[in-house]
Amino acid sequence: MAAPVPVAVEALIMAQAPNPFSAVWARIALLTPSLRPHAELYRQFFRGGLWYIAEDRASGRFFRFSPEAYAIIGLMDGRRSLAEIYRIAERRLGSDLPSQDEIIQLLSQLYLAGLLTTDTEPDLDEIGERARTTARRKLMQSIRNPLGIRIPLFPIDGFVSTLMPLVRPLFTWVGFLLWLCLVVAGVTSAGIHWEALTTDVTDRVLSTQGIALLLIAYPLVKALHELGHGFAVKHWGGQVREVGVMLLVFMPVPYVDASAAIGFSSKRQRIVVGAAGVMVELALAATAALVWPEMQPGPLRALAFNVMLIGGVSTLLFNGNPLLRFDGYYVFSDLIEVPNLAPRSRNYLTYLVRRYLFGLPHAASPVTARGERPWLATYAIAAFLYRIVIMTGITLFVAGKFFFVGIGLAIWAVFMFIGAPILKLLRYLMTASELDQRRGRALVATLILAGLIAGPLVVVPLPDATVAQGVVWVPGETRVIARTDGWLQALDRAPHEVAAAGAPLGRLVNPLIDARERVVIARMEEARIRLASSDVGRPVQQGIEAARMELAAGELERISARREGLEILAPQPGRFEPLLDGTEGGYFRKGALLGYVLRTDGWFVRAVIPQTQIDLVNGRTRGIAVRLSSALDRVYPARMVAQTPRATFQLPSPALGTQGGGRILSDPAHGGVLALESVFVVDIAVDGPDAAPFFNERVYVRFDHGSASLARQGWRSVRQVFLDRFGL
Repeated sequence: MAAPVPVAVEALIMAQAPNPFSAVWARIALLTPSLRPHAELYRQFFRGGLWYIAEDRASGRFFRFSPEAYAIIGLMDGRRSLAEIYRIAERRLGSDLPSQDEIIQLLSQLYLAGLLTTDTEPDLDEIGERARTTARRKLMQSIRNPLGIRIPLFPIDGFVSTLMPLVRPLFTWVGFLLWLCLVVAGVTSAGIHWEALTTDVTDRVLSTQGIALLLIAYPLVKALHELGHGFAVKHWGGQVREVGVMLLVFMPVPYVDASAAIGFSSKRQRIVVGAAGVMVELALAATAALVWPEMQPGPLRALAFNVMLIGGVSTLLFNGNPLLRFDGYYVFSDLIEVPNLAPRSRNYLTYLVRRYLFGLPHAASPVTARGERPWLATYAIAAFLYRIVIMTGITLFVAGKFFFVGIGLAIWAVFMFIGAPILKLLRYLMTASELDQRRGRALVATLILAGLIAGPLVVVPLPDATVAQGVVWVPGETRVIARTDGWLQALDRAPHEVAAAGAPLGRLVNPLIDARERVVIARMEEARIRLASSDVGRPVQQGIEAARMELAAGELERISARREGLEILAPQPGRFEPLLDGTEGGYFRKGALLGYVLRTDGWFVRAVIPQTQIDLVNGRTRGIAVRLSSALDRVYPARMVAQTPRATFQLPSPALGTQGGGRILSDPAHGGVLALESVFVVDIAVDGPDAAPFFNERVYVRFDHGSASLARQGWRSVRQVFLDRFGL
């Protein structure tokens, strides 16, 4: 949706100048200005107050001004002089009459915007310069936002008008309810098949086929998105001026100029126009979510997945987000009834600096209605931070595929977000005429403010730590193992009871052992009898029988060992935690895990640390603290006792991966135990008399590194990102 061009005309009539008269008024008092024929006025209400919108139909730009300004502009008919207009306005407005300097400034703004004409001869040089200024403004907009360059193509109003009868029924309550049912059904289907949808997302999206289908699906989805805006504008009588191509992160996508909706008097109409594109994408995503489970694997199924990804995730992160100047911003601005929210929020922060920091008494506040101040004070800051996050993500994504392009984007982003504002501020401090009497104060105040912002970031030490996740781990020597096959007869120890090393915990029985013993004893007796009755002259026969007796004796020893193995013994002193309920008759094979005997003087944690942080953990850890997820208020001191010699992708537990709620990105195709990033596994001992927690319980481990400034910690994080992604 095309953005309106905000002009802070209302600021000209909010501040009351100390002198109502102007020294240059006499030079222009006889001019007879009038609005150009292509200028059209609309009335709108915001927070109970009346405002006027002027549309320049020639350029598609919009301008907002107050009733006081309209009282003057409305008198400009090309016949009245400015002197007459001033006298009439003085009678009508009384004390609300703007000063002559403010009226002159208002006329200048309207004239430069191309909305005003006078009875003087047209200045062709000025007209040419104005066209060049407009071209420069569009060029600068492209430079400020190279990821969203717009290239207009041709008018589309006739095409939209032709199709309008087909889509008009959608702009009814019945159409809205049908859309809502479709979206709810799609969300339900996505929830049912969530595991299948989230399996191998990265591989599916970044594979050759995935990228090719994404390049096909993205422009198509966005084309329907923009047509949604166009149909909504046309439904309420607006004009859809043009269609074009926007290079969004270097990908060509269509756009439709739906800025005519800015002039709609109804807030509901403006909101529907702003939300129409998002609604179209959500409908497409819901339809794809419904058909995806029924489709066979192949290109069409992959295309449906990409439509879900674009229409669901991408729409909510970008188009539907009010912190970016896309559809969500305009919908949000109309919902809270704060027009031109973004530029006015920046202007309000500038006003606070000029008025209270620099001490300029005539600085005008952009606040025009009750309740606007909190929105204006917070929106620009939140949007700035969110844009930095989004720009960082886009830069890293692009750099991962095209390194030098990503580096160029990073340099541009640093300049636009940090360098350009600093240069603009310095130029203002050194050249602004309004600071002539207060330049020293402004410079000192700016330095103090910069120190207050940068000082804590660079100088003040803050706690420095690496926080990792782990699980309560039971070492192998604590495991109670069935030493032979058998059926459980009884447990001699109750759960949680303390036992000494080698103490009996229970018994297994195996009648097959007794039966086998009787068979072997019988064979041994048979061999003994044959040996005793054999002739002395038959040494071969005697040797055979003697060997049989020896084999039988060896087997009896093994049977005896198996019988001893029926006894369940404690491998070490500690608390017995059985994994069986004590029910008699349960069968267990040799090596089966029957439980644990946990030490009463401590327990162990197995944690994972990303490869980019292992050097910091090994080199600067001063102490380790552990918190259990079941008792976050309790801190346990700990110590590291072991570490894997090299990085691995194998996680000790699925709970540590994203599939199990952990922080390490894991591959759902392998049960969530295979990480998508290399990690180191460390074993941590927690000493103390407290009872050991539940096995495999999630644990939060804090490796204390002392203190460091926020700037140092931030620089280290940047270095870790470059090391992880680019090996630099």
